[in-house]
Amino acid sequence: MQLNLICSKDELRPIMNYVHVTKETMVATNAHVVGVIPTEELFDEDFILKIPEDGILIHREDFKIIAASGLGYTEWKSEGVIKVNHVKKRAVLIETSTQDKIGKYPNWQAIMPTKETRVAELNTIGVNAQLLFELQKALGYTEGLKMQFSGQSKAIYCSSVKDSDSGAYGLIMPISID
Repeated sequence: MQLNLICSKDELRPIMNYVHVTKETMVATNAHVVGVIPTEELFDEDFILKIPEDGILIHREDFKIIAASGLGYTEWKSEGVIKVNHVKKRAVLIETSTQDKIGKYPNWQAIMPTKETRVAELNTIGVNAQLLFELQKALGYTEGLKMQFSGQSKAIYCSSVKDSDSGAYGLIMPISID
């Protein structure tokens, strides 16, 4: 799981340079794709219980360190600071941020297709293959992605080809075809 891969690198939208972590989900977006992974897939219950209601923001570079910790673990050091304990490396302190400091995280739920709207017949649709590949890597799926369509020029829901109702999921916006 490498959500940092789909975080924006655009300094004009600094909030999208962060992974938004709540008690339920970890979300990253660059405005073209959105990746969502259950928080419990990376953090233990003690860590999750201490996440504030509005969640925390972890910069993409810092999230990369957390995701690479292997069998290590992450713990709260103090308010706004987490300690990443690696298996083979020294522990690293990471400062988290909040929406009060950086800005409001995009309302990704508003554009996420629902189970009911993920059925549509299409003639043609365009997808940026590089973004699709990055979404697949970010979600940690090596076997491929199942894509469910909700209409022409609407967000495409992506999940595991094995089990589309649990685990990590995301969306990719289609590109226009002339």
